[in-house]
Amino acid sequence: MVRPDFDFVCFASNLRDANSANLTLLTNASPTAPLVVTPLDASSHQLLVSVVNDTDTDPPHSEFMSAWQFWLRAIPDAGTTGTLNATSGSLPDNYVFADLESLGLQSGQIPEDPTTFNALDLTLPDTAAAHIPTAPGKNLALISFQPSSDALGRFGIFAVDRHTLWIDSSNSGGFRSFVNVPIDDGLTRIGDVLVTSVADYNRDGIVDAADYTVWRDSLGSTTALNADGNQNGVIDAGDYGVWKSNFDQTSLGSGAGAAVPEPGTFALWVGRMPCSRCESPPLGPDSFLSNSARPLVVAPPDFLRRAPTQG
Repeated sequence: MVRPDFDFVCFASNLRDANSANLTLLTNASPTAPLVVTPLDASSHQLLVSVVNDTDTDPPHSEFMSAWQFWLRAIPDAGTTGTLNATSGSLPDNYVFADLESLGLQSGQIPEDPTTFNALDLTLPDTAAAHIPTAPGKNLALISFQPSSDALGRFGIFAVDRHTLWIDSSNSGGFRSFVNVPIDDGLTRIGDVLVTSVADYNRDGIVDAADYTVWRDSLGSTTALNADGNQNGVIDAGDYGVWKSNFDQTSLGSGAGAAVPEPGTFALWVGRMPCSRCESPPLGPDSFLSNSARPLVVAPPDFLRRAPTQG
């Protein structure tokens, strides 16, 4: 049975004096490469939490893990709206206890605080242990998140320090902290999640001309669904409408207010978009029809009205 309320800290009497070996808690979502989700597709993008040994010269037992636990909390950066909560955990590839008998991954929201997520596992018997190698280390869990419908912007993923720890194979050393997460009453940022618009089809944090290109190149597809803004399972004219209504929106709020071209002028703008055979630099959002120096290519008048062919 999954026990998200189970907590190693309940059994620890020496947390303040816990030893730190050379194990570091990592995620696959850094400030420069955050996990990018939208309110509609968040469940298909997961945060990978892993552990890596920083050195091959640790003391005896200190690179062998027999139990681990982390608590996570998503906190919005300044300017970010809405909320983001971790909702579930699943076993990743290269799982730390894959070759050992264990309790099994236990994960879930803390009942008293749904904004905090707990995940843990321990070997059975507790004298068994997994060797933690240097990079890429071993994986602990895949964590899914759900943004609120009004969520937009960057969230820091923080480890709750006092409840993020591990146990070495001897158990005589007691609970240990990770190198980058001290055992105290604070929070340590270990990852970043960027919640962006459903119309941000290339997932770069802003709804702009590049997202139109993604829509155009996948029009009619039922498999390449990055541009499925209305989530109906096919890239169609409705997804263009989603893009248009969200144009110039960024992951930190509304954009600079650049005008979205109407269908009557859109073909002219498309003709000015850079391509692999053009040497003209990309246009800014305020330059749709203003730069006469660039070559003009007029698309067929029904360009925006064509529906995907069936069959």
